[in-house]
Order: sequence, then C-alpha cells, then structure tokens
Amino acid sequence: MKTTKLFTVILLSSTLLISACADKQIFVLKRGGGSLVEDARHTFHFGGIGQSQSVNAAAICGSAERIVSVEAEDTFINGLIGLITLTIYTPRQYRVRCG
Repeated sequence: MKTTKLFTVILLSSTLLISACADKQIFVLKRGGGSLVEDARHTFHFGGIGQSQSVNAAAICGSAERIVSVEAEDTFINGLIGLITLTIYTPRQYRVRCG
C-alpha cells in the first residue's frame, strides 16, 4: 500500500515537472503588432547541455530598426518529444516579428 502511494506521488510529480511550458519574448520596438517573418525550430541534443544557437533577427528583418520582437518557446509537445527520446532530441521554437 505504501509503495503504491509513493509511486503515485512520484508519477504525479514527474508529470507536473515535464508538463511545464516556457515562453520568452523580447520586444525591441514599443509599437505592437508586426508581421511574423520567421517561425522555425532549433534542434538540441541531450537536453541542450553546453549548446547554444543564435538567431540573427536583424538579418531576417533586413535591419535592426525593423525588429519588433523575438520570441523563444518550449512547448508541451517539445517537452514530450524530449521525454520520449530521453532528451537525445530536444526541439525549441522561435519566432521573429518585423515591422
């Protein structure tokens, strides 16, 4: 009986930990809106430990003055893919909006 409760607590705790999503937005210009120019995905291996990838938003928008926002997101689906592959493959999405 105790092991069943312990297993249930561990299972629920693990589910809560892996189901979290993260969204990071950087607004460069104060004006809102802007058109979505790039919506792509970076690929990381082994949970992204010691890895980095950068996005040149100025090159995507044509100049730094046209950047409205840059957004990076870890979705539930991305976390699920990482869980299924034991973090061997961990995707992360990003979006660039230009004005």
